[in-house]
Amino acid sequence: MIDVVFNGKFLRAPATGVHRVAKELIVACARIASDDVEGGNGWRLTVVAPTSPQKTFLPPDVDVVRSGGLSGILKDIPWEHLNLPALARDNVLVNLCNLGPVGHKNSITMIHDAQVYLVPTSYGTLFRIWYRFLLPIIGRTSKKIVTISEFSKLELSRFGVARKEILSLFTMAATMFLGSSRATMF
Repeated sequence: MIDVVFNGKFLRAPATGVHRVAKELIVACARIASDDVEGGNGWRLTVVAPTSPQKTFLPPDVDVVRSGGLSGILKDIPWEHLNLPALARDNVLVNLCNLGPVGHKNSITMIHDAQVYLVPTSYGTLFRIWYRFLLPIIGRTSKKIVTISEFSKLELSRFGVARKEILSLFTMAATMFLGSSRATMF
């Protein structure tokens, strides 16, 4: 059994396109992990969030855990970097919304694009500084980096966020849906 923990910090924020992708990917992973799909694959899925998330979109076999940590925009940063790794322990930690803890060595982080570098004026100053500081660290400390397209992969590499060898989402999806050993994804 592989325990997969999803970073649910996004569940407390107003919905964005990135959050919708995260929700859909969690639902897809739950479908793959369920016993209804070729006997399942040995994944146990948990979403960990800093506040009580809405579970309405999740299948019943996905556990949702409220960490009991602090919440709020400035409190989410310590929660994500201290509480979340402690709760995830050595399990696979999947961060689907660009950021994740830098101290968890068994993380898979999805960085959607390099917009903070390409169009910096479309972001506030603090947001831009924080992302430009943190993204390259996450790119070095995550076990895997996943992105949404070949273009994003090249741009993230060009700006030094992650090595060219990062795994694009298409490759990840192909491995999950077509590969002979889906459990090796995590």
